[in-house]
Amino acid sequence: MPESGDRTATGSECKSIRLVSGDLEPPERKGFLVSVTTEEWEQLKAKLTGATARMDETLFSQAMQTREPSKAWLVGSGGRSADSTTSGQAGAWITALTAAGSREADLQAKGKASLQAMGITWDDGPVGTTILGGQSGRRGGWSLGKATLGTSTATGLAIVPNNVVDKLVEIATAENIYRNLMTWIPGVGTAGVDIPVEQAAPLRALVAPFGSTKENVDITYLRYSATLYTISRIHDVGNQLLRFSAGAAEQDVVDRLGRAFGLGEAYYTLSGAGTTEPLGILTAIGTSGSYYTSKNAATTTFATSILGAIISGMKAVAGRAVKPTAITMHPTDFFTMCTEVDSGTNRPFVVGFLGSAEGAIDSNATLNIFGVPIYQDPNLPVNTALVGDFKSVRCYTGLGYRIDSSSEAGTRFDTNETGFRGEEEFGFTAAPFVNAGKLQRIGALNT
Repeated sequence: MPESGDRTATGSECKSIRLVSGDLEPPERKGFLVSVTTEEWEQLKAKLTGATARMDETLFSQAMQTREPSKAWLVGSGGRSADSTTSGQAGAWITALTAAGSREADLQAKGKASLQAMGITWDDGPVGTTILGGQSGRRGGWSLGKATLGTSTATGLAIVPNNVVDKLVEIATAENIYRNLMTWIPGVGTAGVDIPVEQAAPLRALVAPFGSTKENVDITYLRYSATLYTISRIHDVGNQLLRFSAGAAEQDVVDRLGRAFGLGEAYYTLSGAGTTEPLGILTAIGTSGSYYTSKNAATTTFATSILGAIISGMKAVAGRAVKPTAITMHPTDFFTMCTEVDSGTNRPFVVGFLGSAEGAIDSNATLNIFGVPIYQDPNLPVNTALVGDFKSVRCYTGLGYRIDSSSEAGTRFDTNETGFRGEEEFGFTAAPFVNAGKLQRIGALNT
């Protein structure tokens, strides 16, 4: 008999074939020579053709239901031996799956072991078990483990990028509106400023007859001093935070210092005690005297309303020949004023007195009374308003607001911190401007 070739004819009724199946056949059957009849050969060939078609159909169904990249092993050249089923090699999955469905025990065991190494469990079942949803003539099938959901560090969160950090949301703080309403004089290089004031306003000059002695009037002056106090604050920040926050921590520190200094300036301008700090406007006026107007009755008519009290304060200022430039009041009082109504007509006094709301509001949405704008200021105490010539009131600053930083002063080098120090010289006293009649306080607005 021939010793090579796939098959050799030895007559019309008998054919010899050599089964050359490679590693998929047991060693004892390699090169085994079989003699078959022509009829048997045709039947065998039909069976082999049918089996190949069924295998192709099954593998095609598997491939169509496989999603990349979770079954990436499916892509690659097939036909490898059952020994070459290492996960990650091209064609390893197909080879292992084919081997696991083999009728040969040792080949089937190798295939199942390879699938198990890939995280796939082979489930022995009756003929016709569905594999990937397609019908198969083999016994058994396979199932995958649970998906990688990314619900914990072990299941994927370890490779998920951190969240994007948005801009810091700041808590709203009141502004120092007096920076714009009053006159600020920077660059003072001394410890304070003396402010001279007339003790009394001049009276009218008199007519003097011919030959008479003319009137001779002495002038008296007063003097007030505005001491320049230092407003300051320090924030210590870890150097690691400064680096890792990509500038956000430093930006927040600088912004917070600026807002804090604005609040400090406003407080001392309004409510400073005047002994070891600037003398504020409200402290200088007090709650009585010629420069204080009180809303002394509950709102029933226009005269007893908040708007009526403000107009009374404007009248007091105007009586001293002062032209007011602004009115400031707490937002709560402002909106209470807007809702006060005439008991007879049930119309808000703001609208009824001024004719129309539109005519009383300028392009900046600021309510005006007789052309004088009303500014809302949360720095003022509730139930309090001020009216007067704010432009004539002067505040003084030294070198101006500044921020210095150091990572060595104190123990900062040892603790690896950087200190940010905000500083400003600020001088103010309300006494000369109040005594000159420039301002009027309006109180008891909740009466």
